[in-house]
Amino acid sequence: MLIFGLQSGIFYCISTWLAPVAQTMGFSEAQSGTLITLFTVVQMLCSFFIPSFADLYKNEKAWLMGSTLFVLLGLVFIVFNLLNPWIATILIAIGLGGLFPLSLAMPLNAVASSSEASAWTAMMQGFGYILGGMIPMIAGLTRDLITYDKQIFVLMIVLCLILCGALLSWRKKQPVHHDEN
Repeated sequence: MLIFGLQSGIFYCISTWLAPVAQTMGFSEAQSGTLITLFTVVQMLCSFFIPSFADLYKNEKAWLMGSTLFVLLGLVFIVFNLLNPWIATILIAIGLGGLFPLSLAMPLNAVASSSEASAWTAMMQGFGYILGGMIPMIAGLTRDLITYDKQIFVLMIVLCLILCGALLSWRKKQPVHHDEN
């Protein structure tokens, strides 16, 4: 639940705050809109390809961690002005393109029956989306309290570090055989 909720919250924050923060970095409204469009297109494309590669190479945890590190790097590059924001946005989009479908599939790979998969998926999505929906509100409150716009991205860096910790502590169960239910 935590992994799904954190990746959802980071996605919602990027979707909400990337364009306004880009404008504070000197982007025009049109450039900011193009930046969020680039993010969306790359993220959608990667959401098809990364799970396929993860399935092919059978190391789900490594793909989840790699995706998280892409997001983390992109955020760090934006906060510290280390790289062109366009490239940083592509890195974030690649990472989030992997995180969503891979985290969505986690319950399916950890249970023995379809009824268990349904229960775990419902619980994960229910609590995960609640957590994910709260994160942009926390980011907005933070922005209201601190007038530095990039602190939202600092918050997302902290969330990525928590996500890395959750992934490192996650122990994948032995492969299971699904029943016919």
